[in-house]
Amino acid sequence: QDVDALFQLGRALATQLRFEEAIEAYRATLAVNPKQVFVWNNLATALRECERLEEAEEALRTALAMDPNLVALHTNLAMVLRGLDRAKESLAITRVTHCPQAPPRQR
Repeated sequence: QDVDALFQLGRALATQLRFEEAIEAYRATLAVNPKQVFVWNNLATALRECERLEEAEEALRTALAMDPNLVALHTNLAMVLRGLDRAKESLAITRVTHCPQAPPRQR
């Protein structure tokens, strides 16, 4: 199948708030080519919308392994971690991503 068509289908379904179907389209896209960072990110977003936070975290960590400098991945991971009640990890990611020169806080 055409990878771009599958990805665009996923995006269209997500726009229509049909997240479960979007997840299927993104997974089909990744089955053909798993090295697409933005597809992993979109998959994670759809999973988060379905409250499948552990799966969203896994998708984001997969994407981060491919592109550790993409700020959107870090931002989305921080949101997922907050949803998983892992506020300290979320805050640490946010701090490093958005304030890389700031020294760590002492408590």
